[in-house]
Amino acid sequence: MEVVADAWLETVLPRVAHRQWVLTLPWKRRGLLFYKPELVGGLLGVVIDVLSRWYRREVPQGKTGAVMAIHRFDSALRHNLHFHILMPDGAWVRDGDRGLVFRRSRPTTGDVVDLVEQISLACEGWLTAQGYAPEEEEEPLLDDDDTLALFQAASLQDLHAVGPRAGRRVRPPAPAGPQRQLPAWCGVFDGYNLHAGVVIPARDRAGLGRLARYMLRPPLVGPRVERQPDGSVVLTLKRP
Repeated sequence: MEVVADAWLETVLPRVAHRQWVLTLPWKRRGLLFYKPELVGGLLGVVIDVLSRWYRREVPQGKTGAVMAIHRFDSALRHNLHFHILMPDGAWVRDGDRGLVFRRSRPTTGDVVDLVEQISLACEGWLTAQGYAPEEEEEPLLDDDDTLALFQAASLQDLHAVGPRAGRRVRPPAPAGPQRQLPAWCGVFDGYNLHAGVVIPARDRAGLGRLARYMLRPPLVGPRVERQPDGSVVLTLKRP
């Protein structure tokens, strides 16, 4: 993937500030998108359209673009569909004899909160139009005789598949008391999570290259994956 990242840097990404937008899809939709991956590209288009319209609204008659990467797993190999979208942090407009001029537009945390709501409504509307209206969440069942289906179902619902905690949530229950405050440039709505806190200045081409390689990295890298002499593979988790 380093070859693709280098190509982005050399021929695609202009010398302006860039912002990374990361959208995580809700648990209630991950099963559908796992078994019908052809829907993922359409959803990604909806998301980019919402973000592009925001930049065009901030910079009237402006033009922008994006590169993106689809990530389907997290570091623990759970199904965790999310989009990494890299966009110029602004838009280009024609300015008489000067030609195309880039005008910066920085979103606030409030903008991100508004955008994640727009994205959620737009994505759900698009899925409904494709014939997949939201349904009530059912109690998960993990008694399938098919071992692969058992582990897929557990991954999609964040459940323990085997062992003494089989069928129980991997995630601990939310603590009582005040809700944990979200970081800046982050918003959540109806299970959709949008983060836009990573910005690379125009002068930092090396930093932009590192971000591009990070976006395009494979699901598992480095010393946490080790092949054993018997052919099996051991994955060392980041956290217990």
